[in-house]
Amino acid sequence: MDCFKSPADGLQRLVQNSASPYFLIIEGYVEIEKGQKTILAEAKDISPETQRLLVAAPSALPSFVNAINSAGIHACLPLPFTNEDFFLQVRLRHDEYEAGRKIKNLQKTIQRQNKQLFQIAGNLRKKETLYAAQIQQKEKEIRVLESRLKSLFGDDELERGPELKTLLEKENISFNSLGFKQAFDDLKQCVRDIFLRILSKRGQSEAFTLLERDLFDDALTPHADQLDQTIDVSEYESLAGLLTPAFLNVMVWRANREPSRASDAKQLDVLKYFTIEFSGNRIRAYIRLEKDAPETVTVYMIEQLLQKKGILFGIVEESSIEKWLYGDAGKGEKLLIAEGKQPVPPIHGEIHYYFPINFKRAGRLNPDGSMDYRDRGEVPLVEEAFMLASKILPEPGKPGLDVKGLEIPVPEPVDPAFSAGPGTRFNEEKTKIFSTTRGEPHLDVMGVVSVNKEFKVDGDVGFETGNIDFNGNVIVPGTVKEGFTVKCVSLTAKDICGAQVDLSGDLNVSRGIVDTKLIHVKGNIQAKYIHNSTINSFGDLTVQKEIVDSTIYLSGACNNERGAIINSTLSAKLGIKAGTVGNESAAPSVLTVGLDEHLIRLGDKIKSKLSMNRDMIQALASEISQMKEVDKSLHGTITENAHIQDRAQIEIRELEKKRFALNETKDIAALKSISDAILKLEKKAKNAGEKINEWFERQDQIHHDILAKELEIEALENSNRQLVEELGNLEHISNKFEPVPALNISKHIQSKTKIKAPHSNKILEKSFSRCLIREMGKDEGGMIYYVMEIN
Repeated sequence: MDCFKSPADGLQRLVQNSASPYFLIIEGYVEIEKGQKTILAEAKDISPETQRLLVAAPSALPSFVNAINSAGIHACLPLPFTNEDFFLQVRLRHDEYEAGRKIKNLQKTIQRQNKQLFQIAGNLRKKETLYAAQIQQKEKEIRVLESRLKSLFGDDELERGPELKTLLEKENISFNSLGFKQAFDDLKQCVRDIFLRILSKRGQSEAFTLLERDLFDDALTPHADQLDQTIDVSEYESLAGLLTPAFLNVMVWRANREPSRASDAKQLDVLKYFTIEFSGNRIRAYIRLEKDAPETVTVYMIEQLLQKKGILFGIVEESSIEKWLYGDAGKGEKLLIAEGKQPVPPIHGEIHYYFPINFKRAGRLNPDGSMDYRDRGEVPLVEEAFMLASKILPEPGKPGLDVKGLEIPVPEPVDPAFSAGPGTRFNEEKTKIFSTTRGEPHLDVMGVVSVNKEFKVDGDVGFETGNIDFNGNVIVPGTVKEGFTVKCVSLTAKDICGAQVDLSGDLNVSRGIVDTKLIHVKGNIQAKYIHNSTINSFGDLTVQKEIVDSTIYLSGACNNERGAIINSTLSAKLGIKAGTVGNESAAPSVLTVGLDEHLIRLGDKIKSKLSMNRDMIQALASEISQMKEVDKSLHGTITENAHIQDRAQIEIRELEKKRFALNETKDIAALKSISDAILKLEKKAKNAGEKINEWFERQDQIHHDILAKELEIEALENSNRQLVEELGNLEHISNKFEPVPALNISKHIQSKTKIKAPHSNKILEKSFSRCLIREMGKDEGGMIYYVMEIN
């Protein structure tokens, strides 16, 4: 602690100790003239970090408020004060001074680290740009090499074979020098074993000619430049005299060929001695020796034949071939020379249901001919926790291999749709479905099992009730009126007039369906009559009376034996039974049998949606690619501006050093020039920093937009998976029943009625009564054609 009587002395000491400043300055209040700086104000200019404490009497407070504000005084100690008050203030000022210094040091550290991080980020961006350029260059080099290969071997895409490492791993050979040596030693031992076996079969009286011995000495002694000099080949020299006559014949025959390899003509001369027969799927190959074959035929020739025929897999042991060749072959017996690997067929999935899945509401016939479907008789009911269905999961098959090494494919296993709907739940393995409530069990055509409660409407479906969307069965004693919608499992109603109906179960209408264009039913439909309506159904349609001015597509059958079909388009995969079709005053009807136009139309809608989704995915992917290109270019722009900013800051620091050195020379012109240059560089650095921030914001927006579009693509791909699954379900439904291309007329069918079937169609030239019209296939000379027969 230092004390000064003169303020000037104190201020001078502050200047001298600027490198190690005092933490506290204490001054008693002194009156000064207006506009004059206080001592503490001057001390603030010299050492701004030093704490400033003013001691004054309370009576002087109004007159030194301005002095306090101008000097930035940290605390004021009123007179009189005790030692404890004084030491407390000193301690507080010391703590605040130390805290301020720590904060300042932390700020400097943060600034320095931020700068380092920014430099690191800039370097990483530079590396990224560099690596991107290198990758692009390598890709270009690959394309050049591929072009050269194509120019040498043709325009077809070159097939890349398996890598050497992969082939060796399949043989359990390590891909290193030790592994190679071990493999060679094993091969060497194998060769030695072969010749030892030959030696054991050879009689003592057999001998080689000089020509033969020279031939094999040369064949079994490789040239020095072809061998690893570390391998001792002397042990192979003795093997030349260990060959059987049969083996000699082969080697002599090979030695008499052309220097490189036998010509195709000579190979054919040898191969004509054998016949190869394949089983139907080439799972087996048999060989037969022709009767005029010479005695010099050998196992080697058979191996050449197999190679020529492309037989690579499942070839029998050489000992079996040799036994056959010198035994049964001469008797005309054939040999199973190769046998492939039989494919294992898949196990198709199965579903077992434990409730009546074909239950139909028979209803009661009223005196006026209509049906009362509210009187349904005994309805199946289940309690909570009842097991409704179980599924045996499908198991994929295993492809086989034929004798040529080609895969024998197996079909995919059938996996029937199995879903838990309202009122049900899966077990953990999703192989069983249990009820979660008491109600009527139901299976819809898409494989959804549900347990449904019943909802009864009081009167009509209209403005009083509004639209109905209920996960259960709905009973409407009155009419479903025009403009209203009913969506539920099964619907029982008196009339449907101009409404929209979407059901996963059955539709039972006591009287008629009139002026209704949107009826989609996954179950069966029963009604008294249908007028001017459009109906789509997976199940059967039963109509007691007439079908007039309507369009109907069914995956099931149409039963209208007592009624009439007038001026309508009706398609039913499982055939049509009708009483009367057409009359003289109405336009002719179009009837399609044996063709599931209902599922075809649904499939076309799904395929159209799939195509639209794929186009959207492609468009989004293209937009993402363009955004990534923009993002990539921004990296370069940011790097360029970061370099400008860094360069400007370096130059500023250099100029500030020069300016500091010139301060003592008082060279005003030089100082001004340096200051102006610094201002320009600061502006340049600032502009570069603003551009960097701007491009960073642009990059953030691009990344946000890319993420949003990737989420859109993911949603579209999920939608496509569901659509593909729906297509598979439709195909499974279509394959459940064989089509029935038959139209059964119990009364009369009018001329000019058009009848369509899967392979033929016919416009009736005259009227017929009580007849069966059916598409028939006929075979004439192997050619199958189809005709409409009327019986």
